[in-house]
Amino acid sequence: MKFVHYIICFLLSSNLNIISVAADNGYAPSKINVELQSFIRQSHQIGFQKAARSRGLSAGVTATKKINLAIYCSHTADIKAKLDSMGICAHDISASALTAYVPVDKIEEVSQLSTVKRIVGLRHKRLLMDKARAATEADQILNGTGLETPYTGKGVIIGIIDCGIEYDHLAFRESKDSTRIIAAWNMGETETSPIYGSANIIAEETDGVDECHGTHVTGIAAGGKTMGSSTYYGIAPGAEIVAVGCSDLSDANLLNGMDLIRTEAEKRGMPWVANMSLGSNIHAHDGYEEFSMVLDTMVINGGHIVSAAGNEGNDYIHAMYDFTSEGEQAFFLIDDGGEEEIYLYLVGEDSAEYTLEPYLYNTDTKTLTPIPTLTWYNSGSEIYAFHNEHTRRYETQVYASLSGGPVDLIQQNKQKFAICITGKTGSRVHSWVEPGCFMLSPNTKFSDPDRSYQINSPAIGRHILAIGSYTSSKRFKTYKGTSVTSSATEGDLSFFSSVGPSLDNLQKPDVCAPGQWLISAYNGKNKSFILDNYISEINTFDGEKFYYGAMQGTSMATPVVTGIIALWLEANPDLTHKQILDILHSTSMPFNGQNHQEWNYRYGYGKIQAYEGLKSVLAINAGISTMRNTEQPVTILKENNQWRLLFNSSENFAKVTVHALDGRQMYSLNFSYPERGQEEILYFNNLPKGVYLIRIQTRNSTSAHKIVIR
Repeated sequence: MKFVHYIICFLLSSNLNIISVAADNGYAPSKINVELQSFIRQSHQIGFQKAARSRGLSAGVTATKKINLAIYCSHTADIKAKLDSMGICAHDISASALTAYVPVDKIEEVSQLSTVKRIVGLRHKRLLMDKARAATEADQILNGTGLETPYTGKGVIIGIIDCGIEYDHLAFRESKDSTRIIAAWNMGETETSPIYGSANIIAEETDGVDECHGTHVTGIAAGGKTMGSSTYYGIAPGAEIVAVGCSDLSDANLLNGMDLIRTEAEKRGMPWVANMSLGSNIHAHDGYEEFSMVLDTMVINGGHIVSAAGNEGNDYIHAMYDFTSEGEQAFFLIDDGGEEEIYLYLVGEDSAEYTLEPYLYNTDTKTLTPIPTLTWYNSGSEIYAFHNEHTRRYETQVYASLSGGPVDLIQQNKQKFAICITGKTGSRVHSWVEPGCFMLSPNTKFSDPDRSYQINSPAIGRHILAIGSYTSSKRFKTYKGTSVTSSATEGDLSFFSSVGPSLDNLQKPDVCAPGQWLISAYNGKNKSFILDNYISEINTFDGEKFYYGAMQGTSMATPVVTGIIALWLEANPDLTHKQILDILHSTSMPFNGQNHQEWNYRYGYGKIQAYEGLKSVLAINAGISTMRNTEQPVTILKENNQWRLLFNSSENFAKVTVHALDGRQMYSLNFSYPERGQEEILYFNNLPKGVYLIRIQTRNSTSAHKIVIR
């Protein structure tokens, strides 16, 4: 195997002692992502077993010597056939993507296939209730102040791709032996299969990841109260669930998980919405990353995907520089936060090329030193540049192994990693770092970062909903009855919520939902679980304890929106992505200072409103071949001194009467041919204090309700 294939994007000169990356060296760009390149090169240098141990790969990987890869290509069928001839079994995801466990010694051979565009492996996304329902009007859909015949997400599949999912939690069970989880899949670095059937899923108990995140997210979107908490249930407690628990949040696993959700929904002829409370900022922030584009095609073909915008709102993860002269240099300093490895992604706003050089900065002597080529490679670090085939923008990926590798790049506490970008006149270059952040410049040598362009992938996808977070509650009660209070202001954007803008003028985020201190199901089987002040409720069933607790993040805001969309899909299973965007545009509540129906790079269209959105959903097909005279004709939104009647179906007539307890009729209203989605308001302002009976009659339904006027 020729080693040059792993360094083809480097400009290496015998008379230079530094790395300088550029694309004008005559070589084609590598098709393999930098983390995987580094691992392959280390495998040749120090042997596969040592390289695998240094990366913390599982025993299964060291035994099989196979890596789970996402392979992006132009003709899936052709690639699948060629892989089959190589003895590699592949799973096609779309017309432009497939996944496969590929032996390490065959990865380069696969990359050389002419229709392969990109291979991604060993890259991982990150994991990014109480008042939430009331703040979004979801209480108005789920309980006594909402629908008399509530929408619950019944007939809709909610897909969850996450980690730390407690499959047998009471929040997801209908009885001791029955669960609403219809399929579960524990994904890691080695091959596994989905699990079906309530008995098998309950017996599996968890995905084996020591986390609470996935259980909490699933509970917000679809937690039930049949067996679970009667207070902290989810937005769509009637939805069926496909739960994918990933100990390895790689492109390949996430794509396989999304394919399972889509497949299970299609087998049953059910609408579906998938939740991805995870992401990464190592991408060009323009929607043209292969991973996001493949997910886009799944939405175009009938599904819905909701993803967290990110939790970097208060962090300097982005820096950009406008070059005013030829050969001008920009230096940026990085705080690695104690991490052993960091990633950088750079992109120019046009096709103009730039050079990138890694440096070390001594915080004592205030000096910059270029990192020698040999040191860079021996540390396991990688870097390469290319022109994006969709945008022609010049992009660069960097993997810096700072410590813990064969050679440490940073050998003293007083050293910081830095980069130097040399650009061309009139060009602008963006840069992102993960984990860690850029530092404010300690002197005039460095340029300052900013808090913008923060939307994660896959939320950046053109057909994926990107969700920000706002504060619906700044306090919650623990299981001991004590209150925990934060300094946040209710109604404000959460300090951590990632903001736009994005390249290519993408309007991200799309909308915001409650994401601070939401209470939902906790994974009590998590080995690192601690009974602390974040726990709000403990339920015991069959001798086992099940927990509910508080968490915050756009990870929590995202399943609020996922659950609301499930409610809307129950009302109209044929909703398209564009229709949902239009509904968010027209019905979301603006933040203070934001104009109604105005998109903003911080807030999207504002705060999602479940009930107002439902009105729009019901009105979409009003009068067009809709059912008439059903047995569940109205939704009732009960407010102080007024009720709002929302017709779930078109009716020949509707009559409303209000009587006092002594039989006196206080008033009567008649509606002729009310249409699906039509709303009528019953006002009680002029009624004396007391108890009244309200009778609602349609052709096939009569219902009676009690109201107390105080």
